[in-house]
Amino acid sequence: MGFLFSQFSKPSGFVGKVVGWMMYKQNADINKWAMSFLDIQSTDHVLEIGFGPGYCVKELCDTYEGVRVSGLDPSETMVEEAKRRNQKGVERGQVKLVKGYAEKVTELHDTIDKVLAINNITYWEDPVGTLNALRKQMSEKGRISVALQPHEKGANDQTTVIIGDQIRSFLEQAGFKQVLVHHKPGNPTKTTCVVGSVSSNPLIANDS
Repeated sequence: MGFLFSQFSKPSGFVGKVVGWMMYKQNADINKWAMSFLDIQSTDHVLEIGFGPGYCVKELCDTYEGVRVSGLDPSETMVEEAKRRNQKGVERGQVKLVKGYAEKVTELHDTIDKVLAINNITYWEDPVGTLNALRKQMSEKGRISVALQPHEKGANDQTTVIIGDQIRSFLEQAGFKQVLVHHKPGNPTKTTCVVGSVSSNPLIANDS
C-alpha cells in the first residue's frame, strides 16, 4: 500500500508511467471541468501544479493558441513523460516544465495569470503558505482552480464536501477573493473544485 501511495504522489520508473496513464484516464473530465473556471485567454501564463504525464498541458496548448504554460511536478518520470508529450511546445519556448514540489513556486520568476492544481493539494506540506506565495506572483486578473476527487478507503460525497470547504478556507486564508466551491457528480465520489481570484471581480459559477 505504501508503494502504491508513493507512486500516486511521486510516480517513478515503469510503474510510474502506468500510474501516470491511470491518473490521466481518471482525471480527463476533471481537467476540462477545472480549466473551464479559469477564463483562459491566449495571452495568459498558466501554471499547472502536479502536471503528471502532461495531458492537461497539451490540452491547454492545443485549445488556447499563444498561451504559455509552466508546470511543477515532483516526479522526474512525469517530467520526462510530459516533456515528450509536449515536445513541440517545449522546443518553441511555449512550455516550461520542471521538477519540483508546489512549494518551489517561489523560484518561478514570471508573473502567473492562471493556476491549475488537480488531485494533489493533499500532498502539499504547507497549503496556505504555498497558496499565499502563488497569489503574490499572480497578475491582477489572476485566478486559481483547485480540484480534488477523494479516492481513499471509506470516502463518499460528504468527504468531498468537507474537503471542498477545507480548500476554500485555505484559499481565503491565503488572501484569495470571491472564493467559490463547485461540485461535480462522479465515481467513486463527486469532485470538488474551488476557485479563487486575486481581484474582487465576481466569478462565474459553472457547476455540472
